[in-house]
Amino acid sequence: MSDKKTLLAVRKTLKAKKPNFLREDYDKKSLGHKWRKPTGRHSKIKHQFKGSRKMPACGYRSPVLVRGFTRDGYVPIIVHTMKDIEGVRAHHTVVIGSTVGNRKRAQLLKNIIEKKLHFSTNISTKKDAVTILKAIEDNWSAKKVKHEQHEKAVPVPKVTPKEDNLKEKDTVKEETKETIVSEGIVSKETRKTGGNI
Repeated sequence: MSDKKTLLAVRKTLKAKKPNFLREDYDKKSLGHKWRKPTGRHSKIKHQFKGSRKMPACGYRSPVLVRGFTRDGYVPIIVHTMKDIEGVRAHHTVVIGSTVGNRKRAQLLKNIIEKKLHFSTNISTKKDAVTILKAIEDNWSAKKVKHEQHEKAVPVPKVTPKEDNLKEKDTVKEETKETIVSEGIVSKETRKTGGNI
């Protein structure tokens, strides 16, 4: 155990000294920052001239015994179902997959809390299983209240502008018909047959 702690400390110091391996001419041309090995005949980085940018090498790797470990010294295991938790041991840390929905996530978190397993999330959040579970349940309750309020509200009938225009046209037609009939311009026979005015 002490050996693992010392190796983790060594890894930390190595990673602190490790430079950012940037692609050649990333600042001059519209190239990404992602590393690509330089292949040019006169490339200063390729020939590793003094003062040029460093290239990736095996010497920058972390020690073999702690490679792939978290900062706490646990081996991360990505979990998607309840069956995946059965294979978790004491030296593992549980990481819930990003594609898992909230309902299944809540079930997994409850199981993790019951079994007292080590749980880790994204490094930027640094939340434990209990706080994440509480946040999910609070979100559910807020959604439930909102849904109940929406059901209680009286529905307002939606009227499109086309329907309004049609109604106005119908009223205008009826008014014109009434005025024509009242003035006696059209006879009753033409009204019955639907002849032109």
